[in-house]
This record gives sequence, structure tokens and C-alpha cells, in this order.
Amino acid sequence: FLAEVGLIENAAQTCSSIVGQSFFLEGNYATREEVKVLGVISGIKKASVCELPKVGSPICTSAVLSSRFDTDEYIICTMSCVTSCEETKLFEAEINLFIQEKR
Repeated sequence: FLAEVGLIENAAQTCSSIVGQSFFLEGNYATREEVKVLGVISGIKKASVCELPKVGSPICTSAVLSSRFDTDEYIICTMSCVTSCEETKLFEAEINLFIQEKR
């Protein structure tokens, strides 16, 4: 079975890919190359592991942005996420992320 920490990491990666994509796009939606981004889980709230998936089972994680604060240097956000395997809910949580471009 995939460990609980694997479900948390999967959810965090899903959340960071949603919010972090803004670092890789210019205002005209042109792609910025060679960008390096640092993302850190700054908090996990309301986490619930309902069931663990068997290794090799396909999982699907979705996330919704609850709040976001942008500065010129970093983004702080809260996202609600749910991971499931077919019809079975595996994990849900609110995750706070700190994302910063490395310069």
C-alpha cells in the first residue's frame, strides 16, 4: 500500500503545479524557460486519510484554490484537495503552500 505520506506528497505536488504554473508563463502566455521554483508545505489542516491505495492502483487528485496572496517575491496559498481511487475517497485536506522563484 502507498503510505500516508505518499498521499500527502501527491496532494502537495498537485497543488503546487496548479499555483506554481504562474511562474512559468509571461503575461502573453509565452513560456518562460529555465525557471527554478521552490515550494514548501507550510501547513496542513483538516487532513483525513480514509483508505490507502494498493501499489500500482491509479489515483486521481483534484485541488481547488481557497485563498492566494501574491507578492513580487513569493506566493502563499491555501488549497483544498481530494485524492480518490475510482469511486473510493482516499484522502482529503487543506494544504498551505509557500512558493518562491529561485533567482
